[in-house]
Amino acid sequence: MNVMVTVLRHKCAGCPYCEEAAPEVFKVDDVAYVRAPWSRDGVRGVVAGSLAEKVFKAYQRCPRGGIALRPLMPYELV
Repeated sequence: MNVMVTVLRHKCAGCPYCEEAAPEVFKVDDVAYVRAPWSRDGVRGVVAGSLAEKVFKAYQRCPRGGIALRPLMPYELV
């Protein structure tokens, strides 16, 4: 399954939980970023397969709700 992941920076506290759960996808400085090549703007990106599972774990671990996930339909792939 492909998932659109978005970091809600206004909610992000900069804790390392998302990076610990999915270091291939997230990078945390003062706030979290979605790493390239999944993102061009650092805010959102599309992940698939085992990375989607890791991103879901990061979503569950975020204490402030700073990660939004949305499953993508096949016609939405970018």
